[in-house]
Amino acid sequence: MGSLERTLAVLAVGAAVLGAPGPAAAEPPTGGQAEDDADRLFRAGKKAFAEGKLEEALEAYRSAWTRKKAYYIAANLGQVELELGQHLAAARHLAHALSTTIPPEVRIAVEAALLEAKKHVAALKISAEQDGVEIWVDGASVGKSPLRVEVFVEPGTHSVRARRGGIESAPVEVNVERGLSRQVELGPVSEVREPPVDSPPTDDEPAAGVSGLAVASIVTGGLSLASVGLGVGFAARASSAESDRNRLRRDLGFDSETNARSDVCGDSSAGECLRLTELDKRSIDSRKVEVAGFAAAGGFATVALVTGIMALAKRSDRAKSARNTGFQDVVPWVAPRSLGLSVGGSF
Repeated sequence: MGSLERTLAVLAVGAAVLGAPGPAAAEPPTGGQAEDDADRLFRAGKKAFAEGKLEEALEAYRSAWTRKKAYYIAANLGQVELELGQHLAAARHLAHALSTTIPPEVRIAVEAALLEAKKHVAALKISAEQDGVEIWVDGASVGKSPLRVEVFVEPGTHSVRARRGGIESAPVEVNVERGLSRQVELGPVSEVREPPVDSPPTDDEPAAGVSGLAVASIVTGGLSLASVGLGVGFAARASSAESDRNRLRRDLGFDSETNARSDVCGDSSAGECLRLTELDKRSIDSRKVEVAGFAAAGGFATVALVTGIMALAKRSDRAKSARNTGFQDVVPWVAPRSLGLSVGGSF
């Protein structure tokens, strides 16, 4: 289609719009300021085009289109874009006009213009296995399935996918040449991306269970080491007290452990007797704490070992069946005279 023919087509569209009488007119009754402005801009675009001011006409039609999505605005906008060599934009606007109900005489002119624009662009006919999913082409949404019109693109390779609720179908890469159309079929959105390597645990592997076991193992391991240190410290304290006590007894001339404490104190000053009693008490108390510390260290070490093994088992695919026994969480507990594990879950 030559320049003159395209000009006549544009004028034909405009004439059909402005000449339609009564309720059947292509320009519906105005419904607000935005529509009034759109119609005013539309007439300004027609006038500019008739005067050969294509850029001015393009600007007026585009402004009208942003305010009102009417077929006659889309048709005239597409005609001017075609005249200016903006083939992709022209194809999209002309196709939109044809997707609505328009007068037969206008349809003929618009169809002819669209055929001319399609010679310079490529087209995708996209179908999805599911209705109501959003179709994306090269990262931009083009509507929801089923799409009633072709999607016009620049010639080359394009990525097409369907998306619903943040879930995407497998992308389809398609290469289409100038002037041609390609069929693209998208799979269901349920067959989508593999979970990322660092994805959060699923319901089958609760985050609380795994982290609880790991934390329990680390904490009880640390408590075991602290208990060992406590036992060692009080063992040294008891040994020091016993050494001081024995040295004091030797200084008083009583080397045998069988001598009664009252005999020692009978021939000693009150200060020496008090010192000997304090050393005895310190030795006994320190030994008690020493025994308790080493006992607690053993208990905490056992808990740390058990919870560590369970944490590793939960991270292993080979232990998946073992996780179905119902264990959900393991928490160590310590009482004044006892310690153990609290296991919670369903069995």
